[in-house]
Amino acid sequence: MLPSRIYKYRSLSGDSFKYTMDILLNSRVYIPHIKQLNDPFEGAQNIVLNFTDGTKIKLDSTVYDGLTKSWGVYSLSASPKIPQMWTHYSDNFRGICIEFSTANTFSTIKEVKYVKKIITEHDLVKHNGQSSLAPLFEEVLIRKSDGWSYEEEWRFIDLYGENYCLPLEKADITSVIFGALISDYDKQYVIDWIRTRDDIKLKKCNIKENSYEIEIVDY
Repeated sequence: MLPSRIYKYRSLSGDSFKYTMDILLNSRVYIPHIKQLNDPFEGAQNIVLNFTDGTKIKLDSTVYDGLTKSWGVYSLSASPKIPQMWTHYSDNFRGICIEFSTANTFSTIKEVKYVKKIITEHDLVKHNGQSSLAPLFEEVLIRKSDGWSYEEEWRFIDLYGENYCLPLEKADITSVIFGALISDYDKQYVIDWIRTRDDIKLKKCNIKENSYEIEIVDY
C-alpha cells in the first residue's frame, strides 16, 4: 500500500549541500542516472526475455548500457526513523530528512522488492507479450538484494533527460526533520530556505535514552 508520506535523507556537507538547498529553495529534485546509484548491481545483466511471438532479447551489456542511459531513479524511504539511513545519507545525524506527500508528484512511486538472488528470465515470465522493454526494465529496477532491506525503499522511476530535475508542487514537501546532531549553523540555512513556506513543518530527530530507537518530534 502506498504510504501517505515518504522520506528523503539528505546531507548538508560537500556537494550534497547544493542539491539539498535546491530541493527546499527551488522546489525541485535532481533525478540521478542509474549508474550514479550506490548499488553496483543496479539494473539487469545477461537476462533473456522470451516473448510470445518467439522473439528473444538478451539484456547483455550492450542492451543494458542503452537502457540505463534512458532511465533515472529517485530513491526514497518509507520511514524517517532508520538509524542506518541517518548515518549513511544524512552525515551521521548532522543532516536532515525531508518529508514528502505522496498525493501528487510521488503518487506513482513503486515499492522495492528485496530478494536473495539476481533477477532471471523466470521472474519476468508474467510480462510475456509486452511490446516494449520499458515495463520489463522497470520491474528490474525495483528489485534489490535483501541486504538493502533496512532502507525500506520506494522509487520514483522515469525516463532520464540530461540534468533532469523534477519540479515539485507546493504541497509535495510537508516537513523538514533536523538530525539529532545538526549544527546551529546548518539549521539556520534550512530555516532561511523555507522562511516563506508556512506550510512546511519543522521537526527534529531525537535519539531516545536507554534505547536504540529514534523519535520524531515537533521542533
